[in-house]
Amino acid sequence: MLLDTPHTVPMTPFTQTSIGGYLLLSFVAVRAYLFLDAMSRATGGHGLPFDRCVPRSTS
Repeated sequence: MLLDTPHTVPMTPFTQTSIGGYLLLSFVAVRAYLFLDAMSRATGGHGLPFDRCVPRSTS
C-alpha cells in the first residue's frame, strides 16, 4: 500500500517514461561502445579501453 505522505513523489507517466528513456539510452550507449570495440579489434586495432575513462597524469 502506497502512503500519501509529503515526502513521497508520485510516479507520473512522464516520470516513468523519463526513467525508461534514460535506461534505454544507457543500454544503447554501452552496446554501441562494445560494437565499436569489436570493430576495432576485428580490423587489427587495439580495441577501446575498458578500465579508466580519464588517463592519469604522470607527474
